[in-house]
Amino acid sequence: MSSWASAQERTMARWLSSKINTPIVDLVSAVGDGLVLVQLINCISAETGASSYILSPVHPRPTFRIHKLENVADVLQFCRLELKINTCNISAENIVDGDVKLILGMIWTLFVFATSQSMSMKNETSSVAEIKAILLKWLNNVCRRRALPVLSNFNSDWSFQRMRRPDLVFACILDTFLPGLVTYNDFPNGKMLANMELLCNVAETKLGIAPLAVPEDFNMLVPDEKCIIFYVLQWYLFFESADDATVVQDSDNDAVPASPKDSILSFLSSLISAVKLRNRYETMSLRLVNHINNARSSLSRTEASLERCIASYNMSCELNQYCAELSTSDWENELAGRGNSVHIMNAISSIRNIMSQYEHFRLQVKPVLFHQDLPELKALFKSVQAELKKCGISSGYLPSKQLSLFSICDRLALLDQLDRQVGEKLQAYVEELRWTKLQKLGSLVSMLHSTLHQQKSISEPLKAFVDSIDMLSSFKCELDVFGERIRQKHTTAELRAIIGSAESLDVPDTPVTPEQSAFEMFKALVAAEQNQRNLSGSDIRDFLKRIVPVGKFSSLDVSSLLQAIPTRRLLVRSESDNLMSYASDDSEDSGSVFEEAQRQLEHKLLGNYNILYDLDAFVTRMENGFKL
Repeated sequence: MSSWASAQERTMARWLSSKINTPIVDLVSAVGDGLVLVQLINCISAETGASSYILSPVHPRPTFRIHKLENVADVLQFCRLELKINTCNISAENIVDGDVKLILGMIWTLFVFATSQSMSMKNETSSVAEIKAILLKWLNNVCRRRALPVLSNFNSDWSFQRMRRPDLVFACILDTFLPGLVTYNDFPNGKMLANMELLCNVAETKLGIAPLAVPEDFNMLVPDEKCIIFYVLQWYLFFESADDATVVQDSDNDAVPASPKDSILSFLSSLISAVKLRNRYETMSLRLVNHINNARSSLSRTEASLERCIASYNMSCELNQYCAELSTSDWENELAGRGNSVHIMNAISSIRNIMSQYEHFRLQVKPVLFHQDLPELKALFKSVQAELKKCGISSGYLPSKQLSLFSICDRLALLDQLDRQVGEKLQAYVEELRWTKLQKLGSLVSMLHSTLHQQKSISEPLKAFVDSIDMLSSFKCELDVFGERIRQKHTTAELRAIIGSAESLDVPDTPVTPEQSAFEMFKALVAAEQNQRNLSGSDIRDFLKRIVPVGKFSSLDVSSLLQAIPTRRLLVRSESDNLMSYASDDSEDSGSVFEEAQRQLEHKLLGNYNILYDLDAFVTRMENGFKL
């Protein structure tokens, strides 16, 4: 792998790690099964508010290649249909097979999409060159205080080997915005790598800035531009998106009574948790409804097939005739007068398919629906209610009628009723077939065994009859086994589903309702806010900073909260903004992965400038069943 690709892969792996809070060592292998991509997409969706759905992997434990392909294909389809990101030029095979350039291109596309929603710049029509100019202007304005050389690019001007001083650039930023955090004059000329390592460590541990670059990235003749932009953007986002950048402090202070702002912070944390749990509940309940509907349709088709089989084949009569003992020595004529063996074999094939379909439902589909999915959904619903009670929202969560537990239990009851109906019909039919002369096949075989020794020649009809008797013997055994299974009230498959559900359930204890409802405090703060129905993303962040304790704003998952607040758009973004094309591993151009992505960056770093948030409607919906 070329040096530029290695640097970009490391940077993007660290960015991905910072988004999903999971260490990523090898980017290519990490995304190969689709699970990490699912986490990343859900994180981006929550941060940007682009989708209210939570993506779940098709195969949570992918073992085979087909499982990985289906997981990745589901992610790409979600990006294309739900997030409106064009993924037509990359396939699941490219990712599973480890096409480095296409994987880097895809991660860059997701980075652009995520950054465009979370970053706010003051101008609204920026080209890629203008965005670079904005970053350079910001850097040069800061560095002018220390008379540092003017920066004109994001490659050679950041090279230690060209005797440039990017370490002083970052030190100057800290000295400007957070004086006292570092001492600018303590960074000597001869220890640039050590200086950079110290600054990156301070940025990570004290400010929470993800270490998307390493000191070695700057110790190149021409540092990779994309890696530098990735890292500088993190600094810009931190210092320009927050009016009061705060330092993470270690606290060993004695406990003090909670202030109103502490109560609001706790309220917002529980509220964000409730929003995430509600999204999980609605995603899972919607899937469960679809699975129930599919199961009912499949079971209805099985019932229809059974009724057609009963109407088309008089199997009891035909089996009694075909399996009767041979009473004359003229076997050929007697066999010719019996039923058509081909007709019987066709009927047996149909009956086998019906039994197989019903067994699949009883042993695989039904146990999961009734003893795994439903208990998990109930536990999730209780978790939402518990978080809302912590918040002091007494109305609780009222899902839509279609997704309510009552509606889902009603659907399951109808499915169970249909199961009993089909099971009784099938059991009666199987018992009817079992009590035909199939039971006397043993005596028929014994008779044939004793008399065949007396035959000088064996006719073809008799040979065919013996073959059909063998088939009927196998069919009789299948009927016996199926009859025994269908009579069982409970199955081991149900037990396994119950055990699996019990091991994974996390049902919370019901919390005590707080004496002073933080929700009422929050309502009062919203009511006092000016223009509460038409707030920008920046206004919302300013509002939150004012109502939570100083230094605690960064601990909130603000993006998830913004996702839950009702909005309206002033402008309609063209879907063509998200069109991306990727280079393949056959390309020799080291920059080909990002060139098109850079051109599309255009106004993507503007943030949610065209979205207005309605806090008044937000409060109303929380009071009316948490219908966000």
